[in-house]
Amino acid sequence: MHSPEPARVPAYNAHQSGSDPTCNNGSRPVMKLTLPGLLTCLFAAVNPLAAPRAHAVQIEVANYAFTPGAGYGVDASETAGTLLDVLFTGTFLQQNFSLNTVGDSWTFNVGSVALREPNAHGAINANERDMLGISAAFGFTSPFGSTVNIPASGTATAGSVSDSGVDLVIHWSPVQVAFGSGGLLEIGMNDLTFTGLQTLSQTATVTLVGVSSEVPVPEPGTLVLLGLGLAGLGLSQRRLAAQATIHPASTQPNAIDRSSN
Repeated sequence: MHSPEPARVPAYNAHQSGSDPTCNNGSRPVMKLTLPGLLTCLFAAVNPLAAPRAHAVQIEVANYAFTPGAGYGVDASETAGTLLDVLFTGTFLQQNFSLNTVGDSWTFNVGSVALREPNAHGAINANERDMLGISAAFGFTSPFGSTVNIPASGTATAGSVSDSGVDLVIHWSPVQVAFGSGGLLEIGMNDLTFTGLQTLSQTATVTLVGVSSEVPVPEPGTLVLLGLGLAGLGLSQRRLAAQATIHPASTQPNAIDRSSN
């Protein structure tokens, strides 16, 4: 008479593939019945929640202002002019937008710039070509609370403003501002080129250059799952130990009892 063979417990293994640990028995996902394996499997479930994740960056620009250099203005007499007649008009509206990935940008209007220099008395003369720098100030309230100043240089060409040549160029230099942990924004303005008496639109562009990452704390439900898994492991180990005591495994399960012979 053969002794009954004890129930065999399948051997479940935790496999590591790159950085993605999975628990499987052959091709079927399962839970490993040993403490190291269970911890590996539970960590695989919790780990995606605890890994650094990029989030959409909320941008809020509350105010904006032009500050022209001392070389801009209106001369009382153009016979001996020293100021270049350029009018800066602000039409900014508060901006609130989000940028999701590196390279995303948002462009908005901040106003207009008009070259109004009269063509009489030689139009733009040598005395009207200096101190033409400009500064633009952006007041951010998110993702940081500070004012960002963007500088620009102005270059005027002496002579008539009625010809086909370039009379004034305003060139803006973009500025990058860091925020959070690794976040980086670039704020820039469109360059303006005047070929006569013109009014051109002035825009600003905010670009996401670097993404800030954060490590979120696992949610309470995840911690509960981990606790239940550990409790289940303890019950499974005790049950297996009890079965092994009641039905000890024979070293030769097919041996015949010959004591009666």
